Amino acid sequence: MEKPKISIIVCCYGGELTIENTLQSLLRQNILNEDYEVVIVDDGSKDKTSEIINNFIKKNTNSKEASFNYFRKRNEGLSIARNFGISKSRADIVSFIDEDAIAREDFLKNVIKYFNENESVNCLGGEIEIYDNQNEFANLFHDSFFAVYMSDPKSIIGTNMSFRKSFLKQAGGFQPEFTYRGDESVLFEKSKDILVKGRSSDVVIKHFQPDNQNKWIKTRFENGYFKAAIDLFMRKEKKYIYKEILKKTVLISTPLLIIFSLVLFIYSSFLPIITLLIVLIIFLQKFIFNKLIYKNLLFFINNRNGKFNLFEIIQITYLTVYATFKEDLGYIKGYLNFYNNIWIRSKQL
Repeated sequence: MEKPKISIIVCCYGGELTIENTLQSLLRQNILNEDYEVVIVDDGSKDKTSEIINNFIKKNTNSKEASFNYFRKRNEGLSIARNFGISKSRADIVSFIDEDAIAREDFLKNVIKYFNENESVNCLGGEIEIYDNQNEFANLFHDSFFAVYMSDPKSIIGTNMSFRKSFLKQAGGFQPEFTYRGDESVLFEKSKDILVKGRSSDVVIKHFQPDNQNKWIKTRFENGYFKAAIDLFMRKEKKYIYKEILKKTVLISTPLLIIFSLVLFIYSSFLPIITLLIVLIIFLQKFIFNKLIYKNLLFFINNRNGKFNLFEIIQITYLTVYATFKEDLGYIKGYLNFYNNIWIRSKQL
C-alpha cells in the first residue's frame, strides 16, 4: 500500500456529542483519498464514543474512500494518546484535530501545500474559527482573550497543529506526564533548539470555545498548574522558580495582607503604612494597571466594531484579574505537586 502524504490524528475521550461531525469534516476533504489517512485514538471513552465511531466507519467508508483507522486503548492521558496515534500513522506529515472541532474542506490540502513550500518549517499552526457562535460567553471569549492569544504569530493551539514526523521523533514525542493540558507547550519548550514554527491563514478549523466563564477560569488554573510542571521539567534555576513562588504567593495573599496592615495601623502608624503601600503598589501593578486588561478590551472593541455594552467591559476586566489570580494559585499548587517528580524525557516514538 502506498504511503499517504498526510495523517490526521483525532484523539478523543468522551466525545459522543461531537465526534461524528469531526469525522464528517475529515471525510469531505478535497484531496485524493489515497493522499491522506485518519487515525482515531479513543483513549478509553466511557460513553457512546466507540459505538459512534464504529458506526460512522461502517456507513461512510469503503475501499474507495479515505483510510479511517480506529484504535481504542485504556485511558492514559492526551500526550500518550497523541504518541500512540503518531506510532500508528504512516505519513511524513502529521496533523492533530480535537474531537470537538471540524476542519475546513481544504484543511489537509493547505497543510501539505505549506510544508512543501516551506521546507525549513517543522511545526505548523493555523486559524481557529468559533464553532459555538450562538453562545454569548463563547463569542465574548473568542473576540477578546482568544483573539489576543492568537494575535501572536507564534501561537499554535493544540486543536490545529501539524508537524513533520521527523521532528516529532527527534523531539521524543509528547511528554506522558501532561495528561490533558500543556502537552504542546512542553513539546515546544523541550525542542526549542530544533523547532521552526509556521502559521497559515489558509489552514482553518472551527472549534468549540468555553460556553461559560467557570469552565474557562478552570483552564486558567490548569495552565498555571502545568506551567509549574514545565518549569520543573525544563530544570529552570531554583532561584527563578522560588522567585515565581514568592511573587505569586504575595499576589494571591494581597487581600489578607491589606487587612492585616490596616489592623496593625491601629497600634502603629509607621511600619503598617509602609507595608500597606508596598502591597498596594504590587496589587495595582498586577491587577489594575495590567496591560493585558487593556489589550483584551481593545481587541474586543475592535472585533465588535465598537458595538458593546458596559457589562461586557466589566466582565472582561473582572475575568482578566480573576484569571491571573487563578493561574498564580495553580502555579503554586503545581509546584507542590511536581517538585519531587522524576522527569524522564519521552522516547516513545
